[in-house]
Order: sequence, then structure tokens, then C-alpha cells
Amino acid sequence: DSAWLGRATPTLAAAIDEAAASAEGVVPSGRGVLRMCLAVGLDGAVEVVDRAVEHGLEAFKLKVAPGAVDHVVQIRDRYPTLTLGIDGNASFHGGVSDLGVWSDLDLAFAEELFTDWDEAAASGFSEIGVPHFADESIRSLSDAERLLTHPGVDGVTIKPGRVGWSGARRVLELAQDHQKAWRASGLLETSVGRAYTNVLSLSNGAFVSDVAPADWFLDDVIDAIDGVPVSPVEPDRARIERYRVEMLDAVIDA
Repeated sequence: DSAWLGRATPTLAAAIDEAAASAEGVVPSGRGVLRMCLAVGLDGAVEVVDRAVEHGLEAFKLKVAPGAVDHVVQIRDRYPTLTLGIDGNASFHGGVSDLGVWSDLDLAFAEELFTDWDEAAASGFSEIGVPHFADESIRSLSDAERLLTHPGVDGVTIKPGRVGWSGARRVLELAQDHQKAWRASGLLETSVGRAYTNVLSLSNGAFVSDVAPADWFLDDVIDAIDGVPVSPVEPDRARIERYRVEMLDAVIDA
């Protein structure tokens, strides 16, 4: 139904693609051990990391912004052996000052720091040995193709929740073709959506990926999964019904 599909947002289109891939059996069950890595926002970041460390987590992606970086120093001082990455959500303009401070933090990666991929600014982190990943700027396969040729882009963050399962696999192939790094990540999703990120993170060659239980982010989830799934998840339809706003009927040629 082309009229109905025209109403689909990018994330809805991605969800439809994921569902179609699961129905066709083309999403494998994960093989290997999932390494947990929790994305942590700016508010109360140190306390969130403290709590997560108590539960055994050893890797974190910390949000940063201009004027909001002290928590990274505090967390590194408190936990010298944790794997830490940073994510600027494209909030920095014209580069990041004092790269020496960042080089002392033993960062595993940086993600989408700048509002645009200015070559000089983007290359700065690479020069101090911290791979810099493109994230929000990848909205399509053409974006991925363009950024993977950018000298300042060391790798890409692949989100099935944004580009679908088929798109995620294609971006992975593009990264491999360009001999660039890649990592898997998700959106604010229940375990139904996060399962695709988890499976992708177990693919050969994945960098530190964002893998954590959905209940770290949501008070109420629409599945009965305990932990992190490594294959497509069947949602709890009774729970979904509580949140249903509208029912749409469509025939989709997958």
C-alpha cells in the first residue's frame, strides 16, 4: 500500500524491514558472547556508571557536549580499567580544544562529535589514536557511502532501528569494502528492536557496540525477555495493546 508507506517515518520503515527480515528467517541467532556496553546520558552520569559497575558492566559510551566533559574525567579517575567511549551527538562546533586532555583518558572511540565533518576537526581525534565514528549523519546508504570515503571518518555506527536489517547489513558491507571500522548501536527501544543490534554486534569485526538490556532505559517493556536477546523477539501483544493509538491495515510486499 504505497499511500500507507508514504506515512512511514524512517524508524517505522526500519521496523517494517526488521519484521519482514524476521518473518523471512534471514536474521540469524547470535553466536558468541555479548559484551555489554551501556550508553550513558549527561544527567547523573557518574551515578549511572557506579550503579552499572555494581551490576558487572565494564564498558560505557558517555555522552559529552561543549562545557560538559568533566564527568568523563571523574569516571576515568574512579575506574581506570573501564572501556570508555564518548558521543558528542554532533554538538561540537569547529573542533574540540585541548586534544591532549582527551588523549590522557584512554578512550576506546569517539562518536559524531561535530556538527559537520570538517576534515581538520574530524581528523584530530584520529591523530591522538582515538577512532572517530559517524552516527547521526548516516541517514541512508548514500550517506554511509559518502562518509566512508571521508578522511576524518575512521568508522561508522550502524543502527538497524534507523536503516532496517537489510540496510544495516549493506552498511556493514560498505564499511568492510572501504576497510573502515564499524560498531552496532540502537535507539530507545524495547528488546524487540534491540535484538537486531545485539545480533549485529556479534558479527565478525564489530567494534565496541552499544549492548544493554532494554529495562536500563524503559520502566515498562513490551516483551518478557530477561537480559539481552540475540535473536528476534516475539512481543507481548497484551502489553502492546495498552499503548495502541491506532490500527492500520496494510499489505506490504517485502
